Amino acid sequence: MTTASATPAPTPDGFDASVAPVPPDALGGPATKAAAADVARYFLSLFPYVFATGDLQAWKSLSGASCKYCANVVSMVDEMFADGNHSVGGEFEFASVEGDDYKEGEFAVLLRFRESPSQTVSSTGVVVEDFPDTKLESAEVHVVWDGSGWAVDGVVVDLLDRQ
Repeated sequence: MTTASATPAPTPDGFDASVAPVPPDALGGPATKAAAADVARYFLSLFPYVFATGDLQAWKSLSGASCKYCANVVSMVDEMFADGNHSVGGEFEFASVEGDDYKEGEFAVLLRFRESPSQTVSSTGVVVEDFPDTKLESAEVHVVWDGSGWAVDGVVVDLLDRQ
């Protein structure tokens, strides 16, 4: 686990990306559409947290071996923290989450959400990169239940609009 040398501060609206999202009970199963939707929501909720803290434990534990999106996020977080940076802001607010059966134990979950503005900040507090737009996005998350746990096997994110 990599950690930042400076603690991210809450954004003006009170969101603190350095606070880990609460894992849902659905992580223990069973394999239902509702459980798959909860797992997908939780997984995407980890996005601002991993960039704020460098703590990839929960992200990696849910990332399937074939998930390129999952691996790319790990690489980006590792690079950010190797450079001494971290992220602040970037809250995901979910408007809708819909799970659908794909195959036995496999689910496609469509999530629509608003991503708040964020910044990449150096360990000394200097803004390195600014993402000032609020983005409306959708993501399709492929989640699989193997009988003992969930894995995210793929994620496709689409930008719907910038505000």
